[in-house]
Amino acid sequence: MPLNPAQIEQIKATVPVLQEHGKTIVLRFYSTLLSENPSLKSVFNQTNQANHRQASALASALYAYATNIDDPSILTPALDKICSKHVSLYVQPSQYAIVGKHLLDAMSHVLGPALTPTHLSAWAEAYDQLAQIMISREAALYQTFDSDGWNDWKQFQVIEKKQESQEITSFHLSPLDRNALPVYRPGQYISVLVDVERQPGFRQARQYSLSAAPNAKYYRISVRKDRGLSGMRPGYVSNALHDDIQVGDVVHLSHPAGEMFWDGEEDAKRPVVMISAGVGITPFISILDTMVEQGISQQIVFLHGARTSSSRAFWDHLQAVSSTHPNIRYKSFLTSPTSNETKGVHFHEKGRLTVKSLDIQQDLLLGTQPTKPVYFICGPQEFMLETKTALEHLGVEKDDIRLELFGTGAPL
Repeated sequence: MPLNPAQIEQIKATVPVLQEHGKTIVLRFYSTLLSENPSLKSVFNQTNQANHRQASALASALYAYATNIDDPSILTPALDKICSKHVSLYVQPSQYAIVGKHLLDAMSHVLGPALTPTHLSAWAEAYDQLAQIMISREAALYQTFDSDGWNDWKQFQVIEKKQESQEITSFHLSPLDRNALPVYRPGQYISVLVDVERQPGFRQARQYSLSAAPNAKYYRISVRKDRGLSGMRPGYVSNALHDDIQVGDVVHLSHPAGEMFWDGEEDAKRPVVMISAGVGITPFISILDTMVEQGISQQIVFLHGARTSSSRAFWDHLQAVSSTHPNIRYKSFLTSPTSNETKGVHFHEKGRLTVKSLDIQQDLLLGTQPTKPVYFICGPQEFMLETKTALEHLGVEKDDIRLELFGTGAPL
């Protein structure tokens, strides 16, 4: 049921205090939620809990919801991404009530008398409205999972483990039941659930892009080992996969999900520009290989930035594909090539990949194609936001830009 005008005004009245105290509220929320519901620790990224990234993201989301309470549909793209992540973790409708209770309790605890009973009542209604929107969206996604006969974590065996660079390793994963796999949309991801740090009962899940063209026999993910640089804790799951999981071992996977993908029907006649940094390259390998398999003749530009050649993945593959397909342009940027590496042989451009470093026509295909290109972006959050903003300044419409955001799910 939509909020009434009085409730909307009550929510708006809390915007300033949410801006000031939002993170404190969310830290309190997570503390009580997880201490009273320890089973939910497997749902939430414990690394992002420790470094407070998750808290910052949820605080931003609450503020965005309150600010746009007049028209929550503005947040639909962000909510779609969050719902896709939820279904990849098998979040259930009953869990929304638990979350709502602890969120409202945290708001009351932190804000005290500043949050009047009228404010609190309005927020209870607002949370219920948001929860119902998300539950409905997630139910539709779960229905598609059910049609594939896959409605819970599924066991997969590692059939191949291949090092792609010093940081990135690919895992080929085959279902234990040997049933044919559903065809995903290139660009989508799965969640991987593993036991970590050899602690019985301690499980964590992470989302990883599928990095191969869809096939019915196996899935491939390509994972960067998160070493926890700059004082951050090493990633639980990426280190478990790199160090502990071997060929023959079993992991649990979710059904493919995700809102960033190449649509073989709607996008087949459009030029494509893919812009990635670091391990953000992985979904674009799936997209590129799918387009090649389907014989797409439209112009395709694949732009990738990495620190060094040793950290860069799929160089040989991309060189081979682009050299045998005249419609594919591949451009590799290295921030720090070695003194023995030559431009044009080991990389294409020295320096950081930015929109300013690109040729507007050759690299971005602006004003050169009869059909507007679609732009895909994937990489660190700052890189994606910077690239998206720069493209928009050049006149690229928002609807023509697609990006994938892992980690906290904070809206861009």
